[in-house]
Amino acid sequence: MGTKPHADELGPSRLLIIGGIVLIAAGMIFGDVFAVFVLHQNADKVGEALSAATEAVAAKDTDGVAEHFENIGDLLENRGTKVDAHVHAIDFGYLALLLALLQPFVALGAGTRKHLAQLFLTGAVMLPVSVFLIHYVGLSYSPLSSIGWASIFADLGGLLVIIACAGELAGLWRHARGARESPAEAKTPPDRTWASRALLFAGTLLILAGFIHGAFYAAFYLQRHEAQDQIALETMISTAVAQQNATPPNMRDAQIVVQGYGEIQAEKAVNIAAHSHIIEFGLLAILLAFIQPFVFLAERWKRLWVVLMLTGSVMLPVFVLLELKLGLVAGGIADFGGLLVIIGLIGMLAGIRRNNVGRAQNETQGPSNPRRLLVISGVVLAVWGMSFGLFYALFAEHQALDKIGSSLAEAFTKGAAGDLFMSRDLVQTYAEAQFAYVRRVDVHSHWTGLAMLLIVFGLMFDRVDFTEKRRTLVAWMLVAGAVLFPLGVLLQTADRGFIPQTVAAVGAALVVVALAAIATSLARLERN
Repeated sequence: MGTKPHADELGPSRLLIIGGIVLIAAGMIFGDVFAVFVLHQNADKVGEALSAATEAVAAKDTDGVAEHFENIGDLLENRGTKVDAHVHAIDFGYLALLLALLQPFVALGAGTRKHLAQLFLTGAVMLPVSVFLIHYVGLSYSPLSSIGWASIFADLGGLLVIIACAGELAGLWRHARGARESPAEAKTPPDRTWASRALLFAGTLLILAGFIHGAFYAAFYLQRHEAQDQIALETMISTAVAQQNATPPNMRDAQIVVQGYGEIQAEKAVNIAAHSHIIEFGLLAILLAFIQPFVFLAERWKRLWVVLMLTGSVMLPVFVLLELKLGLVAGGIADFGGLLVIIGLIGMLAGIRRNNVGRAQNETQGPSNPRRLLVISGVVLAVWGMSFGLFYALFAEHQALDKIGSSLAEAFTKGAAGDLFMSRDLVQTYAEAQFAYVRRVDVHSHWTGLAMLLIVFGLMFDRVDFTEKRRTLVAWMLVAGAVLFPLGVLLQTADRGFIPQTVAAVGAALVVVALAAIATSLARLERN
């Protein structure tokens, strides 16, 4: 019998791997339940409330407008908090897996690394659970006028995650400077099995496809949809105002505009959801490729879980895009795709056995310069992205949401009072506040997501068939793109001109070209 490995030596990696997979599986299960039982029903109720608010404008019922918009705000908060809880649980799961794979390069004592892992997982659970509770707890017994206890604990969870990541970054920096004080942590050996190769190659293709789709949508459709959003709201109010003196009012045209507005929102939602899901599944596939040595199952079972996971990873985003054409049938197939991914994850989780984790081979050498650049840049960017998100949540998000909601409600109220000029000004205020809010939230998620992408490719860079010079060039392209793309998006909140759009476009192009080069190299290796 082999000697049982020391618990402290193996604690951080095993804890983060199991915790990460559990977070991802829990987040996806919650997302599937939310999609089936809440999402579509919530959207229908929002549309009904908006129609009722439009009718209240035609009836000059300002109190009715306020009541309907209060209902809309409650519905949007319910949906938004559940989406955020779903997304954060999954993203923290990915980050946990990444940190598990980075443990051999964290030059800290085993006890310190285990405490950092526990701190990270505590915050990773606290934040999404608290976000979920925001809608139900509200401002009850809160010491603050605009932030409830659930929001406070969500921000605290985010702070714990940031502190844990900063600690890991300090250990990575010590390792890069030559420190080798910590006991050797079990490291994934180079795995050339079919399961690992399939996950690695398919994951890279999924990420590339997701970036191309996202760049295409942002370049040709996003701003058009935002402009149509504003026009639809203005038309909705003006059409209702035109019927104020009619007996009885004819609301047919207004209802057509409301329906068109809902279609615009649906088209934006499915494109954004497909873009984010396909990239997330690509990241997940690559991460699972690295932990295959920890999945102690027969080869046929490993292949089965991989096939299920990859099938669901393609099925879900494709049928999310098709929901507008195929309706609930496509939604059901997309949910089934998510279920396949969950089954694959649970199957792999069952193969991670405590007594076998220590049998993975150890490597004593550190990462090469391009890999070190990607890994350290990724962790720095993750800390920065999460810090930006925490700062925005604490000092700006609630005010931005209040401005968005109040300006739109007031626009309908002014319409009910017959003041169409002021109503249009308020719709413009709403559109500008919404524009800035969407981009600041996107910046937070993109910086954090791109940070995980840098770490993932840093870990796999030894499998890319490039010369050292070309690896360095591709690594710098990824790092530059990961910084520039969100930065350009953020600059658009101050200036919608040529320079911010160019910065974002250059950043996106750098990432896409680097991903295409990596995918081509992996395809060449696969053929060989």
